[in-house]
Amino acid sequence: YRNKMVVRMRGPKEALRIGFQDNKKWVLNVYNKENGQCYIQHPLNNKLGRALAVSLTQERRPLKSATIRVSDEEEVSLDLEKKWRTDIASDLEGIGRQTPYVHYTIHDRRFRVTSPSFFQANTRQTGVLVETVLDLLPKQPAKTAIDVYCGVGLFTLFLTDRFESVYGIEESKTALEDARHNAETLHISNVQFIYDKAENVLPEIMQAVERAEVILVDPPRSGCNPDVLHAISQCRPGILVYISCNASTLARDLDILYQNGMKTTDIRPVDMFPHTYHVECVARCVPG
Repeated sequence: YRNKMVVRMRGPKEALRIGFQDNKKWVLNVYNKENGQCYIQHPLNNKLGRALAVSLTQERRPLKSATIRVSDEEEVSLDLEKKWRTDIASDLEGIGRQTPYVHYTIHDRRFRVTSPSFFQANTRQTGVLVETVLDLLPKQPAKTAIDVYCGVGLFTLFLTDRFESVYGIEESKTALEDARHNAETLHISNVQFIYDKAENVLPEIMQAVERAEVILVDPPRSGCNPDVLHAISQCRPGILVYISCNASTLARDLDILYQNGMKTTDIRPVDMFPHTYHVECVARCVPG
């Protein structure tokens, strides 16, 4: 199911190992000589993994790692070391359609995602995640929403249906370019994307708007910057929706928010990572 594969290589070509690493420890081999399958990867990634293994057994292939992203539209985006990019891309030609970016369709919206940009790894469950988030928001139209750590605009561009003005904050340049492209392609004009760290610009946005009825945060595994949590607590939005792939940092941040007057009313799990112990959580907080 994973649309993105980051693998590392070790050993000589006669005993090449391609797999996932966690703190330099090998946790799973991607390429199995008996069946050539990885059971948590998208079928197209399995094909690419086998072709990559063959390519890397050539003497000219001292490659340390590779990132491959695929879509259900048979698109393939390769992020390789520059010196081998052309050679390996040529070896993988014919498996999918190689492009600088891929597209994912979530409900009625199509999103462009450039290789370095973040996107949910499980495309099919991403629709469920979006529905879970929207279900925790006000059903009636409101004035202002802010999407912190907005990425390519996945949640931002669904918020535009319910709010007069939506702000998206993102510090990744490629992700922000994707977000702006996606808004333009979808003909959405009531959104403004801001390129900066959330802790730098969030207080300014909050001063510029009368009140944000909804703030949405989808931080990395490390959780929210403390300054972001402080700014949210000071703003006291009507609803805060916190999306997290790390239960421990979610618990830490929800406790900080509680100490600053934001109580948690809902926590909903979404199984974004089948066959693993990881789970995505969506929490809803309100003042009180």
